[in-house]
Amino acid sequence: ELALWSITTNFFSVFLQGDLAIIRQRGFFYGYDSVTWLAIAISSSGGLIVAMVIRYASNLAKAYVVAVAILGTAVIQWMFMDFQLNSLFVIATVTVVCSVLLYTR
Repeated sequence: ELALWSITTNFFSVFLQGDLAIIRQRGFFYGYDSVTWLAIAISSSGGLIVAMVIRYASNLAKAYVVAVAILGTAVIQWMFMDFQLNSLFVIATVTVVCSVLLYTR
């Protein structure tokens, strides 16, 4: 259900940016490389794991998983992709971790 919103907004952004002719000429997946496919696979498998956690655990467990995933992703990006922490990322991470802590009390 949530994918419907992203599909709709992305569809309109194609029209607004004028990329429809390029997509028709080269195809939707033009420019995808192995790193792109790896990111898609990791993201989709993460979504399936979250679905299993919600089904067999609780939303509270999902909140912990989200907080750990954000921190883990930052560490992996820092190690392998030369990720530089910025203030917006730190604020967002602190907000998520604090919300998890407040939710558990």
